[in-house]
Amino acid sequence: TSMTSQPSVPQDSKETVLGRMTDAVFALDDQWRFTHLNDRAEEVLGADAAELLGEAVWDAFPEARNTKFYREYRRAVEEQESVAFEEYFDPLEAWFSVRAYPSDTGLTVYFRDVTEKHDQLAELERERARLAVRERFDRVLTDVSKLGTTASSLADFQTRLNTRLHRVAGM
Repeated sequence: TSMTSQPSVPQDSKETVLGRMTDAVFALDDQWRFTHLNDRAEEVLGADAAELLGEAVWDAFPEARNTKFYREYRRAVEEQESVAFEEYFDPLEAWFSVRAYPSDTGLTVYFRDVTEKHDQLAELERERARLAVRERFDRVLTDVSKLGTTASSLADFQTRLNTRLHRVAGM
């Protein structure tokens, strides 16, 4: 069977395919100018593609200079190797997971807002710290209870308690 005998399948345009993606996508030419932004990229960046097309990414987002975004995008282009990283972008108050793919003609960047994930991880760390304090407190209470049964006098109890508290507090 030859390829000409196969039924033809309609091909979606590049814009249609990129528009369906849940990731935000933008493309830059070899002068760092925007050549494409999908709808999600416009939404996440809070910018209109019509305003950004043809503008250099570093002019549109000067705060990105001297950041991991700048270093990693340049490294991808210079080494012609894809890069992947997560970084916080202060002007948008958001964490982004980024994958950037270089070509001879520029760079294509896929990214998504992962702020919620980072917020959840930070809350998990705070909860772990609270639990560690609670466990330490429980150990001290158990020790204090034991001190009460082994102390020979109130003064002996106070001395042992102070010694134990200083040890726990790391003093």
